[in-house]
Amino acid sequence: MKTTVKFLAVILFVTFYSANLAFSQEAKKDCKQHQSTCLHKDLSESQKTSINAIKLASDKKIAVYKADLKIKNAELDKLLIAETPSKKEIDAKIDDLTKLKGDIKKERIDCRLKIREVLTPEQRANFDLKGKGKKNHKDSQCEHHKEQFHGKHQPCSKSGK
Repeated sequence: MKTTVKFLAVILFVTFYSANLAFSQEAKKDCKQHQSTCLHKDLSESQKTSINAIKLASDKKIAVYKADLKIKNAELDKLLIAETPSKKEIDAKIDDLTKLKGDIKKERIDCRLKIREVLTPEQRANFDLKGKGKKNHKDSQCEHHKEQFHGKHQPCSKSGK
């Protein structure tokens, strides 16, 4: 009975954590869409097609990694609430989680490098500049970003409120 209650507690925790994570990602998603729109305005049709294919392939891989990450996190939670937690098993699970996070980072960088190969030198310079400013839209060259965002995804309040 205790095991069932603990397992249900882990499931509830993972569910609430996932919901919270999903809502916190909305601002990042909106930002990513704006960046994509700004990048695409100077691209040829063949570049757009190539970049979309690169992004799709990368997104598929990352989705698999993220699903595995959720499973490993749930398994770690289960190990942590066991009657007698095994440090060795917990450490192994943490190593698995760290490897998956590294794989996600590597895939994102690989995607970025593949996109850079498709771009002209001028587009590449603009792409690199936008990549550096993605967390702070004040530095972005895209006028839409300058008008819509300031700092950490908060709309600018020009009325002084």
